[in-house]
Amino acid sequence: MRELFRQKLLRGGAALPWYLKMGIARADFTVIYLPKGAASLAASYINVINPGTFNAALGVAPTWDASSGWIFNGSNQVLSACPDAANLTTFIRFTDSTGALYGCASGGGYYGISSNSGTPAFWSTNNVFSGFASPGWGVLGMSGTKGYLNGNVVASGLTSPHTVSGTIKIGALDTFLAASKVQIFVAINRILSEAESMAVSQAMIAA
Repeated sequence: MRELFRQKLLRGGAALPWYLKMGIARADFTVIYLPKGAASLAASYINVINPGTFNAALGVAPTWDASSGWIFNGSNQVLSACPDAANLTTFIRFTDSTGALYGCASGGGYYGISSNSGTPAFWSTNNVFSGFASPGWGVLGMSGTKGYLNGNVVASGLTSPHTVSGTIKIGALDTFLAASKVQIFVAINRILSEAESMAVSQAMIAA
């Protein structure tokens, strides 16, 4: 509550965007991409929490519309996001996923999430948890040792801090690409509590 009040004062009493109403300090965010509702494909690449720093960078551009967000074809479309970090928290809102949503790889290890009806999985270094069912849509995320689906803990015991380094790609996990639609991607530079992770998930679902 104190953080929300402080942020409101800094903005001169103006209404806060939804992502600053979750109880997470502005300085804790690394990136927030909001392709859903963006004014254009070019505007969708902007890191709204810190424009110009870690704006999404092109590999091959996805298609886009304001309702679905980024639409990846699963063949060659991918975006570069932010550098991975050992205690990074990541959440993604998506629909129509057929596999890898985001991630990176180094030294034989992986960090990221894949989601489909067959083999949804959280990847954290060499620790893979795939014992959960994903509907192919919703909000998935990882923070510390836990994996979340729509605000619920569906995985525990993930490697934390993880030891993978590199740049996180959206639309792919290393060389594994998959078709999906991405509406929101958030990266936070610390591990969240379960309550904080639930608040982020619920806010992303409602956005």
